[in-house]
Amino acid sequence: MSDAGDKSARALLWELEQFRASIKSFWPWAQVDPDRPILVLAPRDEAGMKALAPQYWEQKNAVRPAAVFQTGPDRHFIVLRADLKADDKGGVINPYRTAYWSYVALILRSSLRRNVPLWLFLGLTEVMSNTIVRDTYLDFGRLIPWHIQQLRDRARLPLRDVLTADQSSPLYAQDDKRQGFDAECWALVHYLMLGDQGAHRTQLDRFLALLLEGKTPAGAFEVALGNQQALESSVATYITRQLFGYLRVTTDLSVKPEAFAVRSLPAAETLATRAAFYASMRRPTEARAALEEARKADMRLPGSYEDEGLLLDVEGKFDEARSAYAKAMDLGSTSFFPYYRWAVLTFAQAKKDSAVAARLDQALDKTTKLNDRFAPAYGILAEVRLQLGHRDEALALASRSVSLDPRHTQNRLSLARVFWGLSRRDDALREAREGLAVAASEDERRAAQQLLDFFQKNATN
Repeated sequence: MSDAGDKSARALLWELEQFRASIKSFWPWAQVDPDRPILVLAPRDEAGMKALAPQYWEQKNAVRPAAVFQTGPDRHFIVLRADLKADDKGGVINPYRTAYWSYVALILRSSLRRNVPLWLFLGLTEVMSNTIVRDTYLDFGRLIPWHIQQLRDRARLPLRDVLTADQSSPLYAQDDKRQGFDAECWALVHYLMLGDQGAHRTQLDRFLALLLEGKTPAGAFEVALGNQQALESSVATYITRQLFGYLRVTTDLSVKPEAFAVRSLPAAETLATRAAFYASMRRPTEARAALEEARKADMRLPGSYEDEGLLLDVEGKFDEARSAYAKAMDLGSTSFFPYYRWAVLTFAQAKKDSAVAARLDQALDKTTKLNDRFAPAYGILAEVRLQLGHRDEALALASRSVSLDPRHTQNRLSLARVFWGLSRRDDALREAREGLAVAASEDERRAAQQLLDFFQKNATN
């Protein structure tokens, strides 16, 4: 969505599609279609960016971003100023680097079935974020000048510290250390991807393949990357050079800007989209103002009721949120989220009422038809189908939920409950333990432990 005109909007979309296609070509294993839609908002200038993301202009001397990436419950947002281009003066930097960074991070999280070392995750996102898209080619791995400056002006971090850091490490968690850590990760991955004309790329690919096979980072490093001291010495020499290589690939000629369909958006739809973005940015005042204007323009726009549900959800007003989602459903919403979220908020009632369970089944089936990549919907649908007596369907749906996103506790617990309902006690215990192992928050750990305790207590009954 853009107010910069058809030509600018098409050109920007073409760049993003080229980047998307090139990632798939560069990493054949990459899942470039994430679990929910990506909506690009492209204001024509800084004033438009300020209107969408006012918080960056509210503090004196704060960074005025050219790009913002934000994830909401129903979609991912990429906001880009349409009037900027990469400038060759003083080195080439992608003006949308922060959004590209977040997009690459999203793709990595969607694609990698196992956790990878933090240095590898950050290094890949840093290197790929400065991709430059031109009319006939893309450049991967262009130099990021402040990383080189950081590495040359300050004491280097020992490689063993870089390799063993995780998200709880001060190197990552503390602002005064993070810049140096990011630079070290960038340099290490840049060397392995592009150093010596790409001579080490096969080693990096081998390392990643071993990780995905289940080998420990230390074991995979020893097999694929060899001696740590030798690598540390090579990277130290690498960052002193005056010229750094990058990878140039041709654009995908099958993607043509003029082929993108264009339509003018009604005011109500534009305002509802603004409201959804403000809601994702935790700006309820702006969200409600846009929502009110959208309702004035069109009382029957499903999107305005979706947005209302999002706002009420955040405030913990779940009964009111459920009503708003139901209204969006009644008006024929084409978004998967109101059907899914209404079902989640109604789920407890289904355990006592088969008629409610049947309505949940319809809503969740609609969810999966509108978005076949949203894993949690399959897990909840599986539990509903089990309650309705469709045992084989329940197991297939719960298994699909885990296959789509094996690192999400909720999906594992849904499969565990289905196994339990099928009297497959050992399988249920295994999945509950897996759910506990991948838990990313205290709430997830608590839920997994409670289910595991229940299973263990009743396993012999």
